[in-house]
Amino acid sequence: MKITYYNVNLLFDYIKLFRELKIIKEEFTDEYINLYKEANLSLNKSVAIIDRTTANKFFIPTVDYEIPKEKNNDNKTFKQLCENRAIELLSTGKKLNVFWSGGIDSTTVLFSLMNKANDLSQIRVILTMDSIIESGNMFDTLIKNKLNYILQPKKSRQNFFKSEQFINFDLNKELLITGTQLDNLYTILRLKIPTDKQYYATQYEEALLRFTNKNVVDFYNKSVKCFPKKIKSYKDFLKFYCFSFHWHDAKHTLNIGLDQKYVSLINSFYDTPNKDFERWSLWSDEAEITFPIKIPQRNLIYELTGDKLYSYNKPKSLSAPNTAPNNNWFFLLANGYTVTHGDIMNKTIDLTNTIYDDIKERHV
Repeated sequence: MKITYYNVNLLFDYIKLFRELKIIKEEFTDEYINLYKEANLSLNKSVAIIDRTTANKFFIPTVDYEIPKEKNNDNKTFKQLCENRAIELLSTGKKLNVFWSGGIDSTTVLFSLMNKANDLSQIRVILTMDSIIESGNMFDTLIKNKLNYILQPKKSRQNFFKSEQFINFDLNKELLITGTQLDNLYTILRLKIPTDKQYYATQYEEALLRFTNKNVVDFYNKSVKCFPKKIKSYKDFLKFYCFSFHWHDAKHTLNIGLDQKYVSLINSFYDTPNKDFERWSLWSDEAEITFPIKIPQRNLIYELTGDKLYSYNKPKSLSAPNTAPNNNWFFLLANGYTVTHGDIMNKTIDLTNTIYDDIKERHV
């Protein structure tokens, strides 16, 4: 059972322990591990990076998510992709529980589903007071009297499904829908390096060397060579970085500490099996980074809601139906189990040489 994500804060603090447990392969030197750490350009210190191109081998075995190498031939627009995805999810016949932060990504998801639903009772919104505040008057005018919703207190992710409101949650008839990963498709994330437009046309290596060192640039060049799209400018690099190195974070953060029975129910609206949103991000002119950000989404929200103020004047801000998880976990496994600091320190799980098989046997 492979690792899908890791806690960057604890991992680098316990390198010696994981060497003793033989989780880190011997061929990975301290110099390489420190370079991997130095190459993390995220402002958020808890965000871990894993190279989707696999050009830079991670020193702990992790699940790979292949980047599509070929374009779609149908050249569908963002709107068409959202319509198709909404129909696909609605056609399951299951209750669709939409995690709605009030932000642009999840609002696009919610109204795409509402637009294609024959019966709005199939959709339920999971939100917090922060969601309502962030959305302006959208909740009061377009959601409150049309959809069922669960107003959650803001709490840590590992406790999110322990609310009494989920006692009647039918695991066989429910899906959890998120708007995660669209940021990683074509939006510049919060980085330690500048995202100023003045650098956009600059050759990416030249720009990077102003803010980091040659070793880090060489590290990224390995991945750039394996990326299916040519990276030339600094603007190209910024998009490549988010797409390639933060995919695992966006895909799995919500699962950390989550009861395993819920993990299989989570579906990211923008993460489809045929990777059509990824192909759109890579090759569609519509997916170019713009200011204001997320023009295709803003246009679609305006078309579906008529709320011009929200659609074109809402700034990017931090919002989510829950807060960051407690920092006591080490790994998230592909079977949905979260390996905690306690699991390792108390030896409730024997990780030595048998980390994956042992955890699979005990917890699946």
